[in-house]
Amino acid sequence: MTEALLQATGKTRLSSSNKTIQAAWGIAVDDLISNIKPYQSEGMSNEQLCIMAGHDYTMPWTRDAAINSIFACSLMMPETARTTLLAVLEEKDGQLLIGGEYWDKVIWIWGAWHHWLTTRDYEFIKLAYEVGVSTMLKMEEGELDLEDGLFRGPGWDGVSGYPEPYTTPTGGIKDWVKYNEDKLADRGVGIPIKTLSTNCLYYQAYICLAQIQRLIRLDDLHVWKIKAADLKKAINKCFWSDTSNRYRYLCDPIGHCEDSEGLGQSYAVLFGIADQEKLDRIFHYQHICSAGLPAVWPDYDRYRKYPEKLLYLDSFDSPEELIHVDTPQERAIGRHCLVWPVVQAMWARAAASCGKNEWLANEMRKLATHAVRDGQFAEIYHSDSTEMYGGLQEVREANGIALTKSCVHQTWSATGFLNMILHGVLGIRLTETCIKFEPCMIRDIESIRINDVRWLDWNIDFIVQNKGVSQQSGHVKIDIVGSDEAANLKCLPVTGHGSVEIRITS
Repeated sequence: MTEALLQATGKTRLSSSNKTIQAAWGIAVDDLISNIKPYQSEGMSNEQLCIMAGHDYTMPWTRDAAINSIFACSLMMPETARTTLLAVLEEKDGQLLIGGEYWDKVIWIWGAWHHWLTTRDYEFIKLAYEVGVSTMLKMEEGELDLEDGLFRGPGWDGVSGYPEPYTTPTGGIKDWVKYNEDKLADRGVGIPIKTLSTNCLYYQAYICLAQIQRLIRLDDLHVWKIKAADLKKAINKCFWSDTSNRYRYLCDPIGHCEDSEGLGQSYAVLFGIADQEKLDRIFHYQHICSAGLPAVWPDYDRYRKYPEKLLYLDSFDSPEELIHVDTPQERAIGRHCLVWPVVQAMWARAAASCGKNEWLANEMRKLATHAVRDGQFAEIYHSDSTEMYGGLQEVREANGIALTKSCVHQTWSATGFLNMILHGVLGIRLTETCIKFEPCMIRDIESIRINDVRWLDWNIDFIVQNKGVSQQSGHVKIDIVGSDEAANLKCLPVTGHGSVEIRITS
């Protein structure tokens, strides 16, 4: 790893009156840096530094690349974020397309737009539009159901995140097509499932394509805004449940499910799919576990007969290597119904975007506590005990269900915490013309200082002073010191430069 990268990332330091938050920031930065490794994709002429999904991974993943860039990496290490986003592209039949698992690969378009807002890299965003359009048209052709206006596609790769109709003996949702040939959709991959989070991502991808189209002034006759509006209407019509006071998880004839999907609820709020009434009801009724927001709730009955003698799967790459384990002490929960920090972080960002400070604070406290306790940011935590725990899932080699591993030093868990500080507490908001600030004051954080945050030609120090209250950004004083232009605008414009202090006080 280059010394320049180490220095650039390590310079962004945080000090705080809350020592748990301060320690967690340092652990997050260490986990992030440790997952930057040389990698060469088919489209690369040589090895380049890329951001891996965690210590247990040997290549970048599309959704991880996008989420890590959105959470923190495009701001803290823009060149490496760019390289990682490009590394997950693939060429097929002469077209450059987004690679990765088909159902949520369009999250890359959101990641690319956010990267442009952070870097103003015009060559990158022009390529991103070309790739995004080609990929979106293929997904529309294969997975868009013209009857209800929704996209087919799962949300998780493992069947532990789905009710009975979508289980498979192998544990992989992609294998569902092999066991259910009589139930396949007539186009695309064939899995008829329609997931809240996946449809929200398609909506956001449409919005981002419309923004890029306007930015590069391309009159290509694509009507992304109209498509976005139609999809938003379909999501609210098909997924919203007045009875449950939330969006339902699945909306299809086979696996209709009223459960709460944490990531989908977060996206619906963050992307503006939910109106104010729905938003308030979502936050009021959302179930939170001891460890934080669960990925899917409630969890499924088929795992509740455990604990009994279990086999433990240490690596999905070696499913035949199973280990007998003692009866677990924790309540048995499916792998994808547990508390995933990436889901906590997206929920926290959604909460911050609409002034729900205590919801941000709750997830941030819990995640920071777990990380400081373990000395790392894990992939998954047990909903009740809060310990690192991989959960149960169907595994063919176990002739049923096995206990899986929570991967270690997971990147999007670490960047998720950085996101809670950067986009939550500090309230960093990137627009086409400036960087502005909508901070969230947290009751048990009296002070935070972050040095050397770089955005374009600005070098920014943040100083937060709080008098022990929780307040929304409208009640917070923001002073920009060091630039008369920025002080008058209360934001930092794209065209400016210099070193400034952002002083945030309650």
